[in-house]
Amino acid sequence: MAAAAGLAAGDVIVGIDGHGVADTGELRRLIGNLAPQTRIRIALLQDGRRIDRDVTVTLKTPESITYNGAGLLRSAVLAKVASGSPAYGKVQGAAVISVGADGAAASSGLTQGDVIVTVDRQPIEGPEQAVSAAGSDDDLRLLRVYRDEQMLFVVVRRRNS
Repeated sequence: MAAAAGLAAGDVIVGIDGHGVADTGELRRLIGNLAPQTRIRIALLQDGRRIDRDVTVTLKTPESITYNGAGLLRSAVLAKVASGSPAYGKVQGAAVISVGADGAAASSGLTQGDVIVTVDRQPIEGPEQAVSAAGSDDDLRLLRVYRDEQMLFVVVRRRNS
């Protein structure tokens, strides 16, 4: 909404639909109580002058955050299980976004689209935890993976082991 409304860093919103805005908490409350696609009029201070603008409230789309794997998973890129994924709502874990062909993960059979559910039998809630659990340079990791509506185990081992 901010960029579409022509807002820039340093602008100060001082009113919404005729209601004064005293602080950021009040701004969040006023905006947060509005339904998406609601048209509102904002008053703002921009470069020392007051400007009124009509804007439409929109939902903020979350940015896709990826994590580079570590240890035996260093060639993998992981992310949270996204709402468009077939695994969404079925399992918690770290979604495999890509796997470099030259790493231990790929040679052990980990593939794009897999969801890592456990590392060495420890449940994984998201990519941060998977990176942490697989972060050492051990020679072997046991992953429980959700793939194609089923669970399977993948043993990731150092290539020369």
